[in-house]
Amino acid sequence: MRQWLPWVDATLTVADCRENLEKLQEPNANPEFTLVFHDQIVGRLGFHEVDHTNRSASIGYWLTAEHQGHGLMTQAVQAALNHAFNTLNLHRIVIKAGVDNQSSRAVPERLGFHFEGIARDAEWLHDQFIDFAVYSMLSCEFSLAE
Repeated sequence: MRQWLPWVDATLTVADCRENLEKLQEPNANPEFTLVFHDQIVGRLGFHEVDHTNRSASIGYWLTAEHQGHGLMTQAVQAALNHAFNTLNLHRIVIKAGVDNQSSRAVPERLGFHFEGIARDAEWLHDQFIDFAVYSMLSCEFSLAE
């Protein structure tokens, strides 16, 4: 896993590169990471809704279909949790997954997240609203899960 660097991972203009560099230096930047396996980009993971006042954030991720089921995303989220709790000094991390997306839901379940409930019609996806299963982990629970 490495930090997503748009100016390396995609063809961008010089102005795009400058803008991205400025955003990464902002104190409230939402870190994004690229998952690379055998020199291939196989997924992304990022922090969203970072709230330094309340020391919370959510983590979102995707992984190519052919790389699912091998524990790559579980390992990546574990590393992201370590970064969130030990480097960013966050207290609460949330993961939201489509209720029917068993692969995505398995990640927080394997890592010991607490299931909080269902957020109804939480996202517009493929011409319909979908419900989210909402999971959370607190910093004090992470030390137990390591």
